[in-house]
Amino acid sequence: MRCGIIMPMTCDLQHPATRVAVRTLATGDHEWVVETLTKSWGSTSVVSRGKVHEAHHLPGLVAETAGIRAGLATYSAEDAQMEVVTLKAVPARMGAGTALLARLAEVGIDTMTAHGFGW
Repeated sequence: MRCGIIMPMTCDLQHPATRVAVRTLATGDHEWVVETLTKSWGSTSVVSRGKVHEAHHLPGLVAETAGIRAGLATYSAEDAQMEVVTLKAVPARMGAGTALLARLAEVGIDTMTAHGFGW
């Protein structure tokens, strides 16, 4: 199955043996999120557009392949705007980043719709 821009929560991507599931961050992910952000960016603090984000406290998504965490995305959603603050996929080219971005697009549409901007 080839995935489009907006895809189901679970989808086959790039490699036929790879199945990527995307879910919302859970309380049990916190330590892993801190570790992933620190390893990737040297800190859990991220500056974007002049604003400091404490990325480990932001909402986020986890990509998993075979039950193993393969990617992390954190985002900020305020009013009718959404910004991807961090995006990390390991290993590369297995579809985790693509799956996270596709799900983030859905989250963005939900955010816009909740603020009266219908499609």
